[in-house]
Order: sequence, then C-alpha cells, then structure tokens
Amino acid sequence: MSADLAGSADAAGPASGPGSGRPDGQEGIAGRGGAALACDSGAVVRRVLRDDLGAFGPEAVGKPFPLTLERDSFRKGLDFVAEARKSGAAFDYELTVGTAEGPRALHFAAAVDGDGLTVVCEREPSKLYGAFEDLAAALAERVDLERDRERERARAAAEREQISFESVAALNNELVDMQRELARKNARLKELSELKDRFVAMAAHDLRSPLTAVAMYADFLMGDAGRDDPERRREYLKVIRGSVDFMVGLIDSLLDVTGIESGGLGVDLRPGSLTELAARYAARMAPVAEARGIALRFDSGGLPDFLFDPIRAEQLLANLVGNGLKFVPSGGTVRLSLRRDGSDALLEVRDDGPGIAAEDQAKLFAYFGRGSSRSPHGERSTGLGLAICKRIVEAHGGSIRLESAPGEGTTVVVRLPLAGADAPAP
Repeated sequence: MSADLAGSADAAGPASGPGSGRPDGQEGIAGRGGAALACDSGAVVRRVLRDDLGAFGPEAVGKPFPLTLERDSFRKGLDFVAEARKSGAAFDYELTVGTAEGPRALHFAAAVDGDGLTVVCEREPSKLYGAFEDLAAALAERVDLERDRERERARAAAEREQISFESVAALNNELVDMQRELARKNARLKELSELKDRFVAMAAHDLRSPLTAVAMYADFLMGDAGRDDPERRREYLKVIRGSVDFMVGLIDSLLDVTGIESGGLGVDLRPGSLTELAARYAARMAPVAEARGIALRFDSGGLPDFLFDPIRAEQLLANLVGNGLKFVPSGGTVRLSLRRDGSDALLEVRDDGPGIAAEDQAKLFAYFGRGSSRSPHGERSTGLGLAICKRIVEAHGGSIRLESAPGEGTTVVVRLPLAGADAPAP
C-alpha cells in the first residue's frame, strides 16, 4: 500500500518547469521538489519511496521520522506524527528539513496505511494538496478493499456457519431417527422376549400333562392292568396316541410361530384351484367328523383358479375346520364354503357350536389367546391356531374376521385377493 501511495503521490503533479507545459512553472512531485516515506506504526522509517530533496537517504531507514529534521523542527515533527496517527491524515505542517541545498521549509502530509504511516512532503503547498488527495484516494481504495475483504470473510464465515448448522441439523435428525429406530427395536426385542417366555411357559405347562398321561398309561400297559383285557389296552393306546398327537401339533404350532416372528413366514404363490384343495381336505376330515357325530358340509361355486400358497392354504383350512370339529358337540354341523366376491375369494367356516363371548373374541387372534369354551370331545387348545391363520392370510394380502355370539355358533370369514385370476364378471 505504501508503494501505491507513493505512486499516487507521483501522479499528483507531473513534472513542470521549462518544457513541462505547466503555466505556473511549479515543479511536480516527480521533479526535485518532494519526498515520500513509508513508516511503521511507531513512525520508524521502513522505506524511502522517493527523495527528490536529498534529505532522506538510506541512513534514514530504521530511524524515527522526526530525527531526519533540523533540531529546531524536532518537536514539531513529533507533533506532526502524533497528529497524523490520531486523525488518520494531516497536512499543512511546515517543517524545516536539511537538504543538499541547505535547510529548507517544506510542507508535510501523512496518511495511515494499515499498520503504518506514509509521509509526503513538497516545497509548494499546492503540490502537497494534490499529493495528499492522491494519498487519500489510495487510502479510500485500500479501505474499500479491506471492507470488501472483510465482507467476503464475513460471508464465508456465515456460509461455514450455515454449513455447520445444516450439518449439525442433519446429524441431529439422523440421531433422532436412530433413537426412534432403536426404541422401536427395543420394543420389538421386549415383545419377542416376552413371547419367548410365554413359549417356555406354554411348553412347560401344556407338554407336562400329555407326557404325564403317556408315561402313566405306558406303565399300565407294561403292568398287569391291560395284559388280559384287549379293550382296556386299546383305550390306553388311544389315550397315548391322542397325547402324542397333541404334543406334535403343539410343537408344530410353536415352530410356525417362531418362523413367523423371525420373518420366516414366506408364501410360495402358485396358480391353482383352492376349490379342489378344500374339497380334498373336507373329504379327508369327513371320517373324523362322522366319528364325533358332526356333519361336515362343503360347497363351492364360481371360484376361478388364482395364485396362492397351497401348503399355507391347507394349514389355514386345518386350523379353521379343526376348530369347528373341536368345539361343535355331537349332532352339530360344520360348513366349509367357497365363492367369488368381486376381486376376492371368500372362504367361510360356519358352525352351530356354543359360540364365543365378545370378551373372548378380541384375544383369539393373539398368540396363546384362548376362550372360555371347552371342547366336548376332550381336545385341548394351544391358543395358536387363529393367530397363525391371521399371519397366513395377511401374507397373502387378505383379511380375516370372526362373527360369533354365545348360543349362536361361530363364523370365520377369510378374504383372499384373486391374484392372477380373470377379471370379475360385470
């Protein structure tokens, strides 16, 4: 900046005198009429920018500016520097300085330049004023430049702060999402832990009784109780077989629930006829129904082939029809029907059994949800069948509901989308 100021000072007055073209004959800054020095904040000369007077040689560098003046001007020089530093610019100070031509009164001006001071002197005040105006213009340019730089620094800092704020906000949002996900997983983990505890309690409770029966009747058979009585022997074996069947069914249900809760319930959708599958199942269960004195009816109409998982569909039928055969007393009826209802396959299992109380209905689709009704045929319930049915139906994109009232029987209604079937007739 000192060099710029010096350049501005040079530009303030072109050379004059003979041949200069100046009518007043005054000498310019570039002639032998002035000087310019760059000083630090303590007015120590850092560099002689221009010296047409021969008053500031190389020996002036490193010395306080007033020491280059005559002794009688020393105090004035100190006052000049102090005033220049205080006001930022000063002029019209007349000091005596020794030149090659002897002591000479000169006019001084100064301008603050960053952390330093630029001093300019001229023989003629008019030339000094022009030089000082150039100094002031250069200083204003410097101030504007510094202001622009400060604004740029402030803008960059604001951008960094904005980026930092956005980064912090993004991290905070991610943290909140992670906390929510963690809370969800913790809740799920707690749910699975409770389910596991119930599995253990279920196995301990419901397996103990049939195992005890198996052991007891096996002891009877190995002893004298059934040795000479074939009829009693058959009764014992029937109890053992029933207990084993119950335990196998319970274990299968527990394995199904374990697979479902671990995300293992997959459905293998294949084109097929649910009507044929249901008819085969009804025919297979007819002897069981007959042995209990129950009429098992099956009817179907207008249901096209569509995409479903045949293994899961048979498991669905086994649970729904099995429940009817389990709770309907002798002389009752269980009806399995299939039909098309718009874009859905409608499967209904209706019985004329004892019905289910409203307070029991809400919990039957939950794991281990059991009603107060007891099977008239002595069969036990695991409390898992309808819960598994619900998961199977939902895996097919369908829905299941139960309609019942005490003394009015029970109907379970299942809707399955006719995926892959022809469009319904208008």
